[in-house]
Amino acid sequence: MDMYDGQILVATERRADLHKEVESGKVYIIDFDTSKRLERGPGHQHAIELPECNCKPPLSMTRFDPYSWDVYCTGKMFDCITTFFYSDRQLPWIARWYINWLIGSERGCTTVCHCRPSARRARRVLGVIIWGARVCEQWANLVARLRGLRKPETRPT
Repeated sequence: MDMYDGQILVATERRADLHKEVESGKVYIIDFDTSKRLERGPGHQHAIELPECNCKPPLSMTRFDPYSWDVYCTGKMFDCITTFFYSDRQLPWIARWYINWLIGSERGCTTVCHCRPSARRARRVLGVIIWGARVCEQWANLVARLRGLRKPETRPT
């Protein structure tokens, strides 16, 4: 019910050495003090009262679909993190698109919200984006290697 950068732990090698429960290189969501266990799952849960939190609700809303709220807060958290790390250079377009997709275009839903993707769909799309980035990187490496094999042309003077 309140995703923000203070609830994310990136396990470094040092942390993994100190805490055997964590694996180096993985990202963990921590601090579940405002978590709720709800009877209805994603796509079926109506809006509930928002608790006090770090993420400011859009349109000054006080009620929100809790699953949609988590995705919204995650999008805002990614936006904050990327703004910090990319302040002096441009964020890749696919990352900007993904963040905007998570934040969504809020319409003030008071029932099940469809202003943004479900967490499951967002995770699947992120997997495709990561896969695509890796494929592009491999192609770029292959092209660079092939260019390195070719001798530069010399022109008669």
